[in-house]
Formats: sequence, C-alpha cells, structure tokens
Amino acid sequence: MYIQVKGNDKTVVMLNVLQLLIKYRIDLIHSECTVDNIIYLKLAKLDNAHINKLLDDIRLLDGVNDVCTLICTPNEIQKETINLLRHLIKDAAIQVNDKGNLTWANDAALALLKLKKGNYQNHAISAFLPGYSLPLERNQYQLHDQIYGLQSTITIHQQQYNLLIRPLLSDQQTENTIKGALILMTLPLNKVKDATSLCLQEKNAFDTISAVSPMMQQLVNKMHKCALLDVPLLIIGETGSGKDIIAKACHSYSKRCTQPFLAINCAALPDEVVESELFGHAAGAYPNVIHEKKGFFEQANGGSVLLDEISEMSARMQTKLLRFLNDGRFRRVGEDQEIFVDVRIICSTQRDLLELVDKGTFRADLYYRLNVLTLTVPALRQRQLDIMPLTQCFIEEYARQLAIPVPAISSELIQVLLQYRWPGNVRQLRNVIYRAMTQLEGELLEAKHIVLSNYNNELEFDGSLMEGTLDEINKRFERNVLMHFYQSYPSTRKLAKRLGVSHTAIANKLREYGLTSPKDK
Repeated sequence: MYIQVKGNDKTVVMLNVLQLLIKYRIDLIHSECTVDNIIYLKLAKLDNAHINKLLDDIRLLDGVNDVCTLICTPNEIQKETINLLRHLIKDAAIQVNDKGNLTWANDAALALLKLKKGNYQNHAISAFLPGYSLPLERNQYQLHDQIYGLQSTITIHQQQYNLLIRPLLSDQQTENTIKGALILMTLPLNKVKDATSLCLQEKNAFDTISAVSPMMQQLVNKMHKCALLDVPLLIIGETGSGKDIIAKACHSYSKRCTQPFLAINCAALPDEVVESELFGHAAGAYPNVIHEKKGFFEQANGGSVLLDEISEMSARMQTKLLRFLNDGRFRRVGEDQEIFVDVRIICSTQRDLLELVDKGTFRADLYYRLNVLTLTVPALRQRQLDIMPLTQCFIEEYARQLAIPVPAISSELIQVLLQYRWPGNVRQLRNVIYRAMTQLEGELLEAKHIVLSNYNNELEFDGSLMEGTLDEINKRFERNVLMHFYQSYPSTRKLAKRLGVSHTAIANKLREYGLTSPKDK
C-alpha cells in the first residue's frame, strides 16, 4: 500500500512516522520525499482496519497537515513512463552506468546487437560496441543543441550506423565525470529515407485486399492487430484463397517491414531440401557441395518467413522447427556451431491441424506453439460481395499489362461469376479473367469469353473431408459449420442464438474443437 504525508518539516515528520511504523512493526518497503515537504511511503500490505488506525495515528503526529492513501508514488509512475518511452523508441537505444556497463537495452537494441533479455546487464559496453568505453570525462563531449553528446559512426553487421552518446551529467556542475550515458544507434539519413519510403509503400498492402463483404472486413481488422504483434501467426484457408497475400501484407504492416520476407512451400520439396533451404548447410555437407549456404531463417534475420502448407512438414522437420521456435537458435546442416536469428514465423495451411494432431501426424506441442494468433480466410463463395470488386481489379490490371482499353462487363457475365462456387477461390478467378482478357476482341467482356470448369453447385466434399468413420466425418463437418458461423457471430452467445442451441452447448463445442478465442476463455 502507498501513503502520502504532507507536513511542515519533512525531516521531523519522517522521523515521527518511522517511529510509528516501528511501534506497529509495519514493514517499510520504499520511501521518497519532495522539496515541498511531501513524503511518499510504500508499506507492506495491511487490512482496512489497520490502515485506518495507522492513518488516524499519523494525523496526530506533530507537523503533519494531511495524510491519504495512493495507488502508487509519483516516482514509480515516472519510472514506468520513462521505461515505456524507451521501448517506443524505434532506434536502438542502450543505457550504461558510470562504470561503462550495460544496465538497459530497448527491443530495437536487443535485435540489432543480438542480445537476449536478462543476459546482458553489467557487461562492459566494449563487448557489444568494440572501440567504445566509459566512463568519459565531461570535457570529452561536445555541445549539440544545448545538450552534451559524442557523435560518431559504427559498423554493425556490415551496416553503418550513426552513434550518439548522451551523458547523464552529475548534479554537481563542478564535477568533471558523468554518472552514465544513453547511447543511440540510428541509420544514416539516406538509409532512413529509403526505409521509410519502403515501409510507407508496404503499409498500403492491405489496400490490395478486397474487403467489401463483412467477413473480409472483419478479417482485415484482425490482420491489422495481428500484424503488429511479434509472435507466430497461423493462416488457415482453402487453396487459392490468398493466404500468401495475407502473410505478405501482415509482414509489410509490421515493424519488420524493411527487412526480408521469404516463403517456402513445405509440400513441394523433399525433406532434405526443406532442411537445407530453412537452416542452410556447411561446405561439404552434401556430395559435390563446396560452398556453404545461408538458409531462409538466416537470410531473413530481422524479417519474416512464411512456411506454406505447414501441415505437410515431416515429423523430423517438425522437431527441428519446434527447437528453433523455442530460442531462435539452429545449426546449419553439417555444422556444430549454433546460430541465433530474430525471425517471425508465419504458417499457412488448408488442412485442420488439430485433426492432424489427433491422428498423430502433427506434433501437439508444435501446434500450440504456432497457434498463438490465427487468421481464417473465408472461401470466395462465402464472400460474394468481393467477387465483382476482385473481377474489376483483375480486368484493370491485365488491361494495363496487355495495353488494351479496360472493357465493360456484361450483366450476363456478372450473373455467371456470382453463381459459380469457385473451388479454386481467388486464384481461379484471377486465372479465368486473365484467359478471357487475352482472348478478348472488342470492349465488352461477356459470358462467352469465360471458361469455367464443371463444378457442382451443391455442397461438395473433398476427399479429406470424407476420410474415417461416420463419427469422424460428422465431427469434421460440425467443426466446419462452427468455423463458418463463428466468423459472422464472434461470441458464444450470438452463435448459440443463431444455431438455436444453448450457450453452454456452443461453448463446449468450441472448446472441444479448439475454436475458442482468448476472450471466450
């Protein structure tokens, strides 16, 4: 608990309060005083009866004008505010004490210097910034904009940074030494401009996603939030629904937007090739290989890696990926030395990973490690309002490529496009429009220009949905129904009302199929 005491003489009042605390055997955790005779005390937790008794006794002390309880002291608020501001600084920033040892580093500095939280305090600055040491005397700093500082340049990971050391000066102006320093490492101005323009350009990535339908608007809103969180992201959706576009957009909207984004399809390559592509290999690791190779994780350090079709990853690679996710460390194939990288993992799949976990083909611990944030992309047939905006977008894009006028769309064609179920989703729509545009003669795109594969408009089941016993098929269908409606009714009570069942039954079903949101939990 916290107490504020106002008095005439803070020294006398403090002495009397301390004697009172000793009398009642109350533990004093922290105290601070201000120049205007206000005392702040942090005490061990007391019940209400003891608090009221203590406040009454303090009021009776000589020199006390007022006493009250507080949530926290002004000094603690100031410390929390400063700490928050430090982490909001986008440039790498570290703090050192008067001995030249690190006492604090923000998130950007941890990533730049490849430091691990909790493992760098009290190490000399020279271990991280070769050639620099403290303490320095006051006369070694120059005055910049009325603030003392030392400006220089330093090369880190083959990239040049501007270095600014701002000393924490002693309160006594006559003293020549400093009591610590704040060190900032920033990119040169031309690099900052390049990075900023790239980031601003990439920030518009969401604008390329058609989000007219309510389902897609909800998805894009969720994407904005998920993109800013630096944890694994799982994207679920049918083939051709645009999972890779969404992954790239989330990377482009994140703080990693200026760093690489790399993608690999886990189903398209053999196991050994996937391992080499992800982790790299040493020279001589394979026959006739004479050069070492950096893997995707190493190449994308500071950025993001998309593991497409993660459900097809072998058990052996699942184990290696899980080990990497735990601490960001790995070994190249054929090497013993560990490498640390800072990479955000984004995974995509068109299969039900939880079902694969039940079957034993996907590791449960890896599933829960990846399933931190989840985006479910609706099929194109579930968002009819987006079909024509996407169609118009593709027509304009290919008209520019083919250097032809943008054609109009006949009403008959609009009906055809809206009634078709699009088993290949957005990718199929794009390909259909491209074929039509290459064959177009005239300025009107009609139904006769469109070639669509035969597709049953009734509810279709692919082979994976029909595997197993009747009970397994029913559960799979039930889970898909819940997933479909849960996007439009994102609370258990709304969903229960829509499906005409009890709230408890829906809550149990969502929990059973692993569909509950953090709020529901």
